[in-house]
Amino acid sequence: MKIKVKTINNGEFITEIESDRTLETIYSELSDFTAGAFILLGDRIIQKSSIEEIAKEGK
Repeated sequence: MKIKVKTINNGEFITEIESDRTLETIYSELSDFTAGAFILLGDRIIQKSSIEEIAKEGK
């Protein structure tokens, strides 16, 4: 699945993530700060607190 990620500083990128992770799974990972402050999105490791929005590409 391809997703579009927007960061709080208005940065934006599109990445492809492994197909077994749904948007619901990603949202739950983003809201769980007990598991660390970073999340792997495709080939990028992003600080969770810097992400403003994630949407499925092509909506």
